[in-house]
Amino acid sequence: MSCAAAAILLDPHATLSDHLLHAVLLLLHKEVSDHGRHLPHYFSLFHMYASLGVPERTQLLKLNVPATFMLVALDEGPGPPIKYQYPELTKLHQVVSQLIRCCDVSSKTQSSQSQQGMLPLPNPYGDPAVPDFIMPIQPQAAEILFGRTSYIKKLIEDANLSEETVKLLQFCCWENPHFSRTVLSELLWQIAYAYCHELRHHMDLLLSMLLIEDSWQTHRIHNALKGVPEEREGLFDTIQRSKNHYQKRAYQCIKCMVTLFSKCRPANQMLHTNGEVKRKWTLAVEWLQDELERRPYAPSTQYSYNNWSPPAQSNESTNGYFLERSNSARKTLERACELCPEEEPEVEEMSEEGESPQPEEQPTPQQKVAPTFMAYPAHAAASTNTAVTQRILAKRMPASQSYITGVQEQPSPGPSGITSNHPQVGTGEDTEPTMITTAAMQDSINEGTLSNSGSSAVLQQSSEQPQCGETSHVPCSTVDTA
Repeated sequence: MSCAAAAILLDPHATLSDHLLHAVLLLLHKEVSDHGRHLPHYFSLFHMYASLGVPERTQLLKLNVPATFMLVALDEGPGPPIKYQYPELTKLHQVVSQLIRCCDVSSKTQSSQSQQGMLPLPNPYGDPAVPDFIMPIQPQAAEILFGRTSYIKKLIEDANLSEETVKLLQFCCWENPHFSRTVLSELLWQIAYAYCHELRHHMDLLLSMLLIEDSWQTHRIHNALKGVPEEREGLFDTIQRSKNHYQKRAYQCIKCMVTLFSKCRPANQMLHTNGEVKRKWTLAVEWLQDELERRPYAPSTQYSYNNWSPPAQSNESTNGYFLERSNSARKTLERACELCPEEEPEVEEMSEEGESPQPEEQPTPQQKVAPTFMAYPAHAAASTNTAVTQRILAKRMPASQSYITGVQEQPSPGPSGITSNHPQVGTGEDTEPTMITTAAMQDSINEGTLSNSGSSAVLQQSSEQPQCGETSHVPCSTVDTA
């Protein structure tokens, strides 16, 4: 700034405004550092002056104001560092944006198809009040802005990022792969490690960078989703790492991508054509759906008075770790589900249709062991009911009562010589299960007789076939006919 100051002092055509601006800039050597609380007022003067028109901006550019202000933001001069803990530099960044966007930076641009002879596209983020660039960017300002990363980090860390500073980053990212890589790397780092309640403006800034429609747009989207090679993790990696302990961070990444896929055609095409992006997006949406459908967490102590349940807080403005089941989160899930490719559900439906005939062709175990009552003659069915009734009564009686009443099952040899507790019916096989009805139970009780002893009632069950003249479930004529 000393060279510019000397030129103004020796210039015979210097105006009064030149000398006044020079005097105000000299305050940066000492007074501004000691009165950091008044920084917004100091830089507002330059912002209002630059807003007057092209001559005023030309005057500030000749005084090398952009490079001087960027050095002040980095505590590198021209005076000592600002002695204020949290200096307000929003107006400083606005002045830098106003002046840089009046300069020609085409020397830093390069088309992604330069090997095919394509030239860089014209920059649409210049100052609309200046139809033609005032001058090429000054070497010192170009070195601070494009040669370093310190001022870019300082600009992104500013929580009060204005529209003009966003346009400055867009202006510098236009057709510039190196500057775009620097901005994306810093934004992805902030998204991965900043506090959750500070992520909103980082997400908005990232979205603004990804919506730049130049020849490098697809490359920026790819690096944002999958990560900058050998430098930073992508949004999908941040989601995967934050699912358990930083759910709000993962949610805000999903919400940012929902907006990106909805507004940006190249990003939407990448979602439907890139298999890895499609798979990771589906997993992220499924995780969000599981979290929103899961039982809510117990309310915190500050809301536990009289068991009052507060409305769900915002996942963007509050500092916390776990996801809030808010209405906005559910709407985000709905939009995310709408963006999911339709190929996967179709494949699932085809697989389900392919598997559905299998249970119909293979009979179930119940169908295999279903009894066939028509295979037994009438007297065999009656004997089977009697035998099954005896087993049920024996199981329901306690062991002591069974001993007192004398109800015991007589083992009988089976068809293969194995002793069996089942009575012999017809061919001696009683392996098929038989339904027991109330009528069969009543017939079995009628077949038993009670003894006349007063000490105990002994139920004597007949195990022989019913004879003619006795009370039986099957008439004699029916048995003879069978």
